[in-house]
Amino acid sequence: MSKMVSKVSALALAAFLAACGGGGGGDDTGSGTPQANTPAPVAPATAEGLYTGTTSTGYQTAGLVLETGEHYVLYGKGNTIYGVVQGHGTSNNGSFSSSDAYDFSLLNNSRPPATVSATYTAKQKLDGTLTEAGQGITFTSTYDASYETAASLSKVAGTYSGSAATGSGSSPVSLTVNSNGTISGSSTVGGQAACTYSGTLTPRSTGKNVSNISVKFNGGSCALGSATVSGIAVPVVNGSTTTLYAVGLLPDRSNGFLGVGERTDGPFELRLIQEAALKRDRLSGEAMVFSYN
Repeated sequence: MSKMVSKVSALALAAFLAACGGGGGGDDTGSGTPQANTPAPVAPATAEGLYTGTTSTGYQTAGLVLETGEHYVLYGKGNTIYGVVQGHGTSNNGSFSSSDAYDFSLLNNSRPPATVSATYTAKQKLDGTLTEAGQGITFTSTYDASYETAASLSKVAGTYSGSAATGSGSSPVSLTVNSNGTISGSSTVGGQAACTYSGTLTPRSTGKNVSNISVKFNGGSCALGSATVSGIAVPVVNGSTTTLYAVGLLPDRSNGFLGVGERTDGPFELRLIQEAALKRDRLSGEAMVFSYN
């Protein structure tokens, strides 16, 4: 089967982790004699946030780590996305580690396991090594302060249209995001609706620039049948252009999708969207399918 790679008109970049912390001052005692303030303990920063960076192998990275330690990292070169690394990690006083990551590679048609070992400075940088099949790939990345802006449905609501990556090429796809967070869409093959799907987009309660996404495919020619996948969606604003990145996986992380949509402010117009179902089984190649051999 031929290789297929999602291409987007712009690759907004970011890589693993960041942090949030807190602190406070002490109080005077209840006596009439002034007392020296005792600083309250400062909560240790965790590896949470949005980052942009590069790898030792020449890839650009775009991703985030949630407050739970779950991480999603897109990587690519130029205008091409080659895959996404997803897993769950733990922060500990400036160190971050993840032992259950998968590299959903659109370049190599594979889903190898990976580990991540990194150091971070809260809201500044994250540097480390991703190890896969015995090979270490180093990366450096810097914090993107846009993560601090709360996600807003009004900023992404609208109707998007473009094309979707399939097992046999590309096909038209449409996606509507409503102001109440419901989403719906379809892809077509030969002018006929081949796959429909619906779901929800919900800003996370942390007040950061990331939303939860849930998508249910409605059977028929959908590569994922009638499965429901869940994951994250992050809008990235560059001037007048907003790009929405979304990744959704099954609970066992065997399959899922990667979507990228771009629009300009004003009329909601999707310049390009490529979506691939991350499949390990060879499929016939209907809309929204990417097959691993």
